Amino acid sequence: MIRRIVLGWAVLAAIGTYRGCSSAALPPGPDASGLARVRATHFPVRVGVEKYRYPIYSDRLVASLSRTHLFDGVDSLERLRNPELTARVERTVYGTATIPIWTALTLGVVPTTVTEEWGEVFSLRRTGTETPAVGVDFTYRGPSTLGFAAAIRSLSPSVTTADPRTTSRFRDAFSVAICSKSTEIEGLLPRQ
Repeated sequence: MIRRIVLGWAVLAAIGTYRGCSSAALPPGPDASGLARVRATHFPVRVGVEKYRYPIYSDRLVASLSRTHLFDGVDSLERLRNPELTARVERTVYGTATIPIWTALTLGVVPTTVTEEWGEVFSLRRTGTETPAVGVDFTYRGPSTLGFAAAIRSLSPSVTTADPRTTSRFRDAFSVAICSKSTEIEGLLPRQ
């Protein structure tokens, strides 16, 4: 009996170590036509991201926009010289604050699951002007789990143990959301 309990804990520990003890939902995967549109789209401009009052949000936007490879370059306004477009965080998107008391007390056996929002909400405008601005609202909600149950949930292709913003599925879905505004964004581009 004790041997089975020890073996069970060893298996849970191995799964938890391999897959992590937290998981988060990924965005819905884009369809083939959306991905084709992303492959066919490139904006020949550099984007400077305005520093938000809580810099983590503007830093995340820089990283998310950079991963799309839709622009010639993306960085903070302070580091980028003469960007053609400026991006501004319009709304912060962040997780749900929770204290996983039962998960901590049971060393991960009793999971804590909360619904969290992920994504980016920002606007693009020609640098040096306030209008016109093109808004992009890419958000989704899904469950995040802490504890050993997260390792089991992570076996689903719609769940990750990593930060969802660093995954290819997030990048692709975010790119599709930006490309859905391609006509408006092209209207912001400097005339050649």
